[in-house]
Amino acid sequence: MPPPHNLILDTGPLVLLTLSIFYGDPPRVLGDQLVRNYTAEQLERLQNALEIAHKVLLSPYCLAESTNLIRRQDQRQVLAKVAGIFEPCREETTAILRHSRLPQLGVADVSLLLLAQQPGTYTLTADRDLYGALCDSDCTVIYFCVEPGRQYVVAYPA
Repeated sequence: MPPPHNLILDTGPLVLLTLSIFYGDPPRVLGDQLVRNYTAEQLERLQNALEIAHKVLLSPYCLAESTNLIRRQDQRQVLAKVAGIFEPCREETTAILRHSRLPQLGVADVSLLLLAQQPGTYTLTADRDLYGALCDSDCTVIYFCVEPGRQYVVAYPA
C-alpha cells in the first residue's frame, strides 16, 4: 500500500496513541486496562502509520468517545495535546443523520465512513463493524483485531 495522504484514527487507536505517549514504555502501555488487548505489533503499526501520513484527521466524535474512555485527568491532558496537533475535521451532520448505516454504526463511525471516502485516505480502526463498512465502501483501512486470543492486523485492500 502506498503511504496515506490522510490518516483517520478511530477511537481505539486514538486511545492507544494517547496512552503510548503517556507511559512511553510499550509494556506499561499495553498493561493499561483500556488497551490490554492490543499487541506490541499493533502499537508499532500505529506509530509507523503516523510517521508516514502527511496529515492525521481527527473526528470530534472520536475525541468525545476517547474522553469518555480515558478517566484519569493526567491522561486526558495528554489526549488534549495529541488532539491539538492533528487536523480537526467534521462531516456534515445532516449527511451523518441521513446515512443508511447510522443504525448499525452510530454517529462517530458514520462520520469516519464519510471522511474515508476522500482519495488517499486510510482509516485505522479496531472496530470490526466499521472495518466491514469501510471494506464494503471500498475504502482503505487498517484493522487491528483486538479480540482476546485473536489479535492481528489486516489491511484492505491488501
